[in-house]
Amino acid sequence: MAQCTRHGGAPLTIASRCEDEYEAAEQARMHDAQFHPAPKPASELTDTILDHLDHLALSSAQEDVLGWAKGDKLREDPDGFWAMDVSPTAFDVNKKISRNRVLTLWAAGYLTPDLLTPGLRHLHLTPEGERLYRWLRLALREDLYDYGPTDAGLDISAAQRAAYPLVSEGRTFPGETAYAPRTGTAAPAPGPAPTAPATAATRPAQAPERRAETAPHLRLSDPAVAVLHTAGAHPAGLVPATVKGKYIRKLTSCKYIEPDAQGVRHYITTEGRVRAGHEPRRKVVIVPCSASKLDHPAPAAQFYTGSYHVQCRKAATALGGHILVLSALHGLVELSQVIEPYDLKAGDPGTVTTDTLHAQARRLLVAGADVTVLAGATYTRLAQAVWPDATTPLAGTRGIGEQKRILAQLSTTR
Repeated sequence: MAQCTRHGGAPLTIASRCEDEYEAAEQARMHDAQFHPAPKPASELTDTILDHLDHLALSSAQEDVLGWAKGDKLREDPDGFWAMDVSPTAFDVNKKISRNRVLTLWAAGYLTPDLLTPGLRHLHLTPEGERLYRWLRLALREDLYDYGPTDAGLDISAAQRAAYPLVSEGRTFPGETAYAPRTGTAAPAPGPAPTAPATAATRPAQAPERRAETAPHLRLSDPAVAVLHTAGAHPAGLVPATVKGKYIRKLTSCKYIEPDAQGVRHYITTEGRVRAGHEPRRKVVIVPCSASKLDHPAPAAQFYTGSYHVQCRKAATALGGHILVLSALHGLVELSQVIEPYDLKAGDPGTVTTDTLHAQARRLLVAGADVTVLAGATYTRLAQAVWPDATTPLAGTRGIGEQKRILAQLSTTR
């Protein structure tokens, strides 16, 4: 039974019979949403902030750059500025970005570089850039902002943009190691010099045995191990472009990954595959989203309120490992990620594509993880497109009742 005591007098019965505590909680949530809705938080957008946004008049393309920086996708290499993994329908698709667009935002104080390996930089939002991007997103969602027709100049001069030390020009920030393009060396014997990095297919066969003896004694952090497993799951052994520089440097120094001929992209080596084989894969549990959601933006951990989702989350917590929500619209979602209200279920037009899921799994460093899927058939099929060997405890069940019984059993595994 579910009751409400906020109507005055005797408790009001919401539902006389509920199958379990989760159904009772769902009935109570639906009642609260109808009769006791929580007040929406007041917008932080004051008239002063809106006037400031109108004065800046940023273009849609400039807002995209801020969003890529926010999402850790903005890079600079010897070929220019790039947004990495930006296609929602294709795998590892990168977009070239206007140099002036990035340099204007940098000179205005909205972007700052993270100096990685020579010739490769990540660009992130500064605190001021974080505030500006948050205000832009709020204003756009509340229909209080119109993009400028062209890129805003932001009162930045050509001299201010020129102060940025471009990688393509061989210039550096203070303390940064200069980029030296690889020109190749003569081979010790007649024959063409190699043009591609050594890989599992080209490195001498004895190398894995020599490295395998010492690999377990070289300590790696969990994220570094996840990089190896993720690269190992890629058909070409490609390390995700979004990996932080400290892991690139560590794994390169251990000879577990190596750069391509341009020194920009990295690939797992035979030694790296051997080391990955010594390490347990990261445990990940995938749970589905739910039709029942909050009516305002919130972290995914609170946003999805359906009883089935709640029970899957409870079982996932008992199993242990990193929990990700599989959203029909957003794909793989961290519990801390803020989600805005939407209405879409798996199978509807607009459902997340498998290419997007593959790209997200690489960005989150879970492409090579040990995955368990706690979901119905439709969401399980989506997950298995990325992890065909995933464990699926709910596969083959004959209905929601049997699935809930299995979930209840899993919830007591600790």
